[in-house]
Amino acid sequence: MARSRPATDQPWSQILVHGTDQTTYVAERNLEPGPSGQRVEHPLLGRFFDKFSNGFYSNS
Repeated sequence: MARSRPATDQPWSQILVHGTDQTTYVAERNLEPGPSGQRVEHPLLGRFFDKFSNGFYSNS
């Protein structure tokens, strides 16, 4: 039987969906890097990061 969802005992991450106010959960094994250096637009970014510089988000 083929499984369409990863097991719940595997690591999952909450993802901020670019260009919306939505979030979703994704199994870490399904994550892929996005376009390097591009800014993400999401209203919750300020909860996690202080600044965006040289293509990376960071905290002061």
